[in-house]
Amino acid sequence: MMDWILNLLGTDGFPPRWRCGDGWTPFLGWLHILSDTAIWAAYTAIPLAMWYFARKRKDIKFPRVFWLYVAFILSCGLGHLIEAGIFYWPVYRLSGLSKLITAIVSIATVIALIRVLPVALTLPGLAKMNTKLKEQIAQRELAEHKLAHANQVLTARNDELQRFLYSMSHDLKAPVVTTSGFINFIRTDLDQGRTDRLDGWMGRIEDATGTMSAMLEDLLVLGRLGYLEAKHERVDLSKIIDDVVGQSTPVLEEHQAELTVHAGPAAVQGNSEQLRRVLQNLLDNAFAYGKVEGRPLKIEIGCKETEGRKVRLWVADNGPGIAPEFAKKVFNAFERLQNTTKGTGLGLSIVARIAENHKGMVWVEPPPDSDSSGAIFYVELPAFDQ
Repeated sequence: MMDWILNLLGTDGFPPRWRCGDGWTPFLGWLHILSDTAIWAAYTAIPLAMWYFARKRKDIKFPRVFWLYVAFILSCGLGHLIEAGIFYWPVYRLSGLSKLITAIVSIATVIALIRVLPVALTLPGLAKMNTKLKEQIAQRELAEHKLAHANQVLTARNDELQRFLYSMSHDLKAPVVTTSGFINFIRTDLDQGRTDRLDGWMGRIEDATGTMSAMLEDLLVLGRLGYLEAKHERVDLSKIIDDVVGQSTPVLEEHQAELTVHAGPAAVQGNSEQLRRVLQNLLDNAFAYGKVEGRPLKIEIGCKETEGRKVRLWVADNGPGIAPEFAKKVFNAFERLQNTTKGTGLGLSIVARIAENHKGMVWVEPPPDSDSSGAIFYVELPAFDQ
């Protein structure tokens, strides 16, 4: 074995390349030496970088081809180093062995590449992977945004539910207490043999149970509105106004109210039954809170299409009006600015929930004329899209 190695490194019979031929000049010789040395240095640095990459990444595709390519580059670099040294140390046998090793590694690399090429062609390109990654990041950011929004909505709904339950327990307790109190009065009168006050006590009980019944009905409506989506159908608001006004004629006569209608062509997308309830609740609110002693009640109803493909419905009255600090508060459940007025305290809350279901909004403003009293309730909804 030692003899074979010594023979491989031997230079007997081979002169240094400087002496091979008469055409070598210092410039030409050093051009070869320096070029081969530089190629060897680069061919050594590349595998070192690839080895470092392989240590950091454990998910290399086709590792056999990867390491064969490293061996191929190293063997090519070694061949160039030997070629540079032959100018002084003519180890042509070692150079031949180096070329043989390079040839074997090269062929093995080619064979390995041919085998993995069909699979490699099915892998997504870097640009495609980057695009897919960007899409995944965008989808994740959108999902996170939706989750954050859902958390905000859930927190707001939870706060609203807490306030709602508190108000509901308070308002529902009142008719229960009233009913219980008058039942005790009736029992006491009956024990005493009195019947002259029974009709009055029974009337008070009927009023209390009627109030509770109305509250429960409005609660049921409000609860359903949280789960029902508005239908996307064409609804003519002017027709709804005509129907609601026509059905309200007896109430108008009872309150001796003057009603003016300004209804132009206005169609929205939504649920006709829910929108009819919006107008009816706003009109009932005007009857309940718009009356001022010594002044006839005046109510105006209107609808028109505005800019931005929106339709605005409004109901105005000449009542005492609403102070700015209560402009949003009146749409909360069980919120009444006048405790002496009969009502469930849920009418405007139902209006606000229906507007929300229709992707609209609701608000209240004082009349534009500063000398006038009263309030104008607005409901703005998306116009019907053909």
